[in-house]
Amino acid sequence: MRIATVLAVVSAYGAFVDALNQDGADHAMLRDLSATNNENLSEVTPLSFLSAYAYNPDPYATCSWGPNVCELNAPTNSLKLGSTCAVDVPVPSDNYVGDKRVNKYDNALESTDYPYIEITSAGPKSGLAQSIDASTGHLAWAGYMKDPTKSQNNIKFTGVGLYDMVISAYDYDRFATCEGCIAVRDTYRPRFKDGTCPPPVTGSLKLKMESISSLAKLEQLYGIFTSKGNRLNNPESDAACNVESATQQNFYDTGPAAFAGTCFNSDGVKCNVDKLKNNPFNTVENIKRPVLELEKSLNDKCSWCCSKSIALKELYTEYTCPSTTTQPPSTCEGLPTSTCGFDACIKATGKDVAEATITLKDSVQEASKKIIKELEKPDNTDVTNTIHYSLPCTSYDETGTNDKCHYNVKLSDVLSIGPKPSGGGPKFVTDLALNSEKPSDYVFWRFKSGSKDWATWDPKNDAELSFKASSTTVNVEAWTACGQIASIEIVIKLYLHRSLTCDKFTDMWTPLVTKVYGEDTYCNVPDSDFSLFNLNYDYDVVIPPVVGQELERLKGTYKHVKCDIRVRESTAAEYSVNPAILVGETNENKINKNFAVELVHDPHTAPKSVFRVECTFSRDSYNNGNNGNNGNNGNNGNNGNNGNNGNNGNNGNNGNNGNNGNNGNNGNNGNNGNNGNNGNNGYGPVTPDSENYITCFHSFTITDCDKPRIEPGVEEEDVCAYDCADKEKPGAYEACGGTIVSSKGDKTFVKKPAQETCCDDCDPDLNCVAFGSTEVKRCEVPSAYPYYSRLSAAEQTVFASGKTTAMALLAASAMVAVVALVVVKRRTSRPQETDDAYYPLLE
Repeated sequence: MRIATVLAVVSAYGAFVDALNQDGADHAMLRDLSATNNENLSEVTPLSFLSAYAYNPDPYATCSWGPNVCELNAPTNSLKLGSTCAVDVPVPSDNYVGDKRVNKYDNALESTDYPYIEITSAGPKSGLAQSIDASTGHLAWAGYMKDPTKSQNNIKFTGVGLYDMVISAYDYDRFATCEGCIAVRDTYRPRFKDGTCPPPVTGSLKLKMESISSLAKLEQLYGIFTSKGNRLNNPESDAACNVESATQQNFYDTGPAAFAGTCFNSDGVKCNVDKLKNNPFNTVENIKRPVLELEKSLNDKCSWCCSKSIALKELYTEYTCPSTTTQPPSTCEGLPTSTCGFDACIKATGKDVAEATITLKDSVQEASKKIIKELEKPDNTDVTNTIHYSLPCTSYDETGTNDKCHYNVKLSDVLSIGPKPSGGGPKFVTDLALNSEKPSDYVFWRFKSGSKDWATWDPKNDAELSFKASSTTVNVEAWTACGQIASIEIVIKLYLHRSLTCDKFTDMWTPLVTKVYGEDTYCNVPDSDFSLFNLNYDYDVVIPPVVGQELERLKGTYKHVKCDIRVRESTAAEYSVNPAILVGETNENKINKNFAVELVHDPHTAPKSVFRVECTFSRDSYNNGNNGNNGNNGNNGNNGNNGNNGNNGNNGNNGNNGNNGNNGNNGNNGNNGNNGNNGNNGYGPVTPDSENYITCFHSFTITDCDKPRIEPGVEEEDVCAYDCADKEKPGAYEACGGTIVSSKGDKTFVKKPAQETCCDDCDPDLNCVAFGSTEVKRCEVPSAYPYYSRLSAAEQTVFASGKTTAMALLAASAMVAVVALVVVKRRTSRPQETDDAYYPLLE
């Protein structure tokens, strides 16, 4: 009987559950429950719904609180369950006490005893706030079901984190509960309350009080806007993780440094003005630095920069239910608009601090004009930046101590320092307060004379400089700690009472080949039997302008030049070989000529060959009614036979061999007994009109610098060089075009082949190829063979540059050595694969 009763109750319970699940139930209680269910998606059925004697598992034991995240997205916290934190709270129901009936212990919205409904929360967990247990209290079923939100609002979420939630429903002797979790996340980010970030500063500002005042105002606005009082955030937020930076760089600081305070104020002005006294020339490195490099360095040092920035951020944790799970790590989050920055620089150059002018004194310019008139130079000849000065000498004394042949002067005696025309020194430009100090305390000087290094200069206490060369460039510069403010380049020209000279003769001849290390000997062109040289002749070197001083009235007009060349074995006597004409007599005043000199090979080769160039220069004298010799014999007043005759001194053939000395002397002066043949460079024999004729000479020693090569796998008769030996036409790598100097026995020959052809006994045929831009050519293999043509082109480029260096020549020679080719004569009787073209020694 009991079993039947239980089964009946269970069957009725199942039917009731089905009824509850039906939409639009007709029963009044079911309709009320259905309406409630529209407000809350989940349902809870008390266990009391079953008979006291039946304990079957509750099919509604699994429940859910629905979406379980609430966001705190306002500056104040007003999160309440059911409204501002609108999660789905499970709906309690009961077949007896929950049908909007007034129960026994109901007191309005509350209940003093069972039955009742209660919601509790515990939290926040894992958050910043202290965990608090909260409850709605005992709620009457009828009051709760009528307005659940009003009761739910009693549960407040005081901070971010996780809250354990429980809703419990009680009838008179049974109950049901549903546990849940709500994650409260802070999505409100810190921000600035009022105002806007000051506008950015565009570019760098000049060192002026106006600039400093403007930046000071902007810096103040930045401080007000970013102050803590102007920041807004909700109090429940996690810790701040603002990204802040503040740096300052003053003049002459090595870089920005962390800084807390105000940049642009009176203290900053004083600090940076004091640094303007830094002498940029307190190191040797700065004294010698080039202008542009030093200018940039000092400009960079004179940077007064301030950089401040802030980005408001806070730590954010994305709390996730359930509370028992491991929570994600906190991240630093902020709004892209909650940032502000202040970046400004005042950059100074030298001319922002002081100004100066440097000019030649009027008295110096007037003295130069007198010299120009004596020289019969144009009236517009520069005297503004050029000092013209005449020396009472016939030659320069660049290494001696003969003061009368030097121009000794203080720069302070010839320069006027303004800006005032009358001098007086530099003046300030900046409007910053400099404590009434002298501008000269902020201006520093350096100068450079000729090829000497830069040196410091004090216009109030300088020493004499000695000028000995015909032309010396002097640079004088005024600087502040921030850069250059003035400069002048003056040229000091010294005019001599001078005769024709061979002093610069050797400069006309430029070897276009490398020099043997440790010897005054030059190499051949690699792979060839000749050396390559250049003649760059300018008659102004031999016949410089003359001044019109009383004792030096001779002026000259260029007439002609003629050059001979002799080639001999180095051990042969100087004049054992007859000369040949290298440059025929011509009135051209400038000649640029490349020529090849073959090593001695007829009647035999030699360890070294020597060639001597001799040029005779002539001019016509001016005849203004005075004897061209100024009343004195052309031998400078001493008759060559009355003094020490040139032949009574050390005769050139009895002295040192021409290869040993450096400077031979002219035999024109009767007091000079050293014949010019004693050196490699000097004056030639006496001519009838010695002041208008002069012969200069120089000797060069050349040698073969190539090493022999071993050509494996090649028969002697197949080597092109052997095929063309003793042939009339030049063979491989021999000169075939341009000016070619050769010797045979006691004779020297200069030829310029009309037909530039090569020996045709090689296969492939040789081509007569020019070296770069020079007119000298040699026989080479065709360019169709890329390995050697590229090497040859590189080699020719080096030789044709006109400014050959040892390293460049070594590099070209190394390239040639990388792939050595053997030109093989093709014979029809041999297989094609064995006798064709080239054999590279190195792939």
